[in-house]
Amino acid sequence: MVTYICCGIFCRESKSKWDVADSCVSYYEDAGAECFEVKNLQQLSDLISEI
Repeated sequence: MVTYICCGIFCRESKSKWDVADSCVSYYEDAGAECFEVKNLQQLSDLISEI
């Protein structure tokens, strides 16, 4: 039996700012999390529909 643990992180800063200065998004991705840029309710709604 295979068990999958999925972790999604909703990040409100632009992807262009990920891993710049004090952002550490890649650490979460390295640990297996999927990171998504979500700045407003419409983006959140669209993302949830995709998932």
